[in-house]
Amino acid sequence: MISSTAGTTGKSEGVPETATRRPNQIVALTSLRGYLALWIVLYHFWNDILKLFPSMDVLSPLARVGHMAVPAFFMLSGFVLAYNYSDRFHRLSGSEIFRFQIARLARIYPVHLVTLLVVAAMVWVSGLARYQVTDAGYSTRDFVLNLLLMQTWVPDFKLNWNYPSWSISSEWFAYQLFPFVILGTARSLNTLLRAIIFSVFSLIASIAVMTCWAPRPFYELVLVIPTFFAGIGIYWILEKLPRRSDSTWWRFFPEVLVLVAVASTFALTNNIVIVSLLCCFLGLIAVLAWLGEKCHLCWTIWPAVFLGEVSYSLYMTHTLCQKMVYKLLPSSRFENAGIGLRVGVLVTYFVLILIWCLGSYYLVEKPSRSFFRRSLRRSEAPRQPL
Repeated sequence: MISSTAGTTGKSEGVPETATRRPNQIVALTSLRGYLALWIVLYHFWNDILKLFPSMDVLSPLARVGHMAVPAFFMLSGFVLAYNYSDRFHRLSGSEIFRFQIARLARIYPVHLVTLLVVAAMVWVSGLARYQVTDAGYSTRDFVLNLLLMQTWVPDFKLNWNYPSWSISSEWFAYQLFPFVILGTARSLNTLLRAIIFSVFSLIASIAVMTCWAPRPFYELVLVIPTFFAGIGIYWILEKLPRRSDSTWWRFFPEVLVLVAVASTFALTNNIVIVSLLCCFLGLIAVLAWLGEKCHLCWTIWPAVFLGEVSYSLYMTHTLCQKMVYKLLPSSRFENAGIGLRVGVLVTYFVLILIWCLGSYYLVEKPSRSFFRRSLRRSEAPRQPL
């Protein structure tokens, strides 16, 4: 059973055994979300970093697989939603499904809409200035699909508008399935062995999709299904495991898994890297949730938790900053500059990313989340915001 004290935040948030109370947030998983978002930012800015500091190429094997953080997000999302909502879908209820979908939409859509409109403004202004923002498509059709969060629900999807939102579109599809998956798994995964088989099968399916499906139609939509299910399977496994009284030895597992994941990016071929990272991601989610507040400081310290809290805004806005710097402060202009100037350019990138992220979080994400929480106050609050 996942401990009701796992990852305590110091707030009185209830216990997981009752449907009317809010259990404690697992802060280690919040930190994990922040680290994954940071990895994606590094992935997108890596070519610029190399132009400024070519000696950093030694870290390229790690930086260039930053896109692998996205399936990790899908796994994490499946686990967290199962942890939050599993006790609400023992039977199908139209009102519960509606509240769930509204809560999910309220969580992801405001930032998505604002960033989409910002990109639209950038495209319009760049058109007036006869400057092409990027080489990605900005068609009206794709804009409408983005508005509906359905851009990956088409067979010919290509990155467009605000690029990171493709994963949000895929997650929105998974949210439609979630109540039915929880109902089915709650009834069928009634033993530890069945839960393990389900999670392992989902992991294998995730590996198969990532290694064999791309670039076939609907790849981005297909990818979310097994990865999301794998996270749900981990929840049911932990629900059926007895709580260990002595977790001292297990405390080192998260760090070991991180080291294995990092080492595999340097030592293995592409397909084996995918296998290794997906296995490490799923294991990391399981162990961090299992340990709860007993994780080491790197998972529970305030800066890491705050990074996780703002990770969605960071993920959704960092490419907006990228569009700006490619026009105003391109790294290629400073390749041969002195070390001080190159450091200054990189610091400027960091500051701009920070401004976009915090602006989105404090002006859009946090206020809209508070507004919808007040609107749904009579509904049961989720265990951990995603």
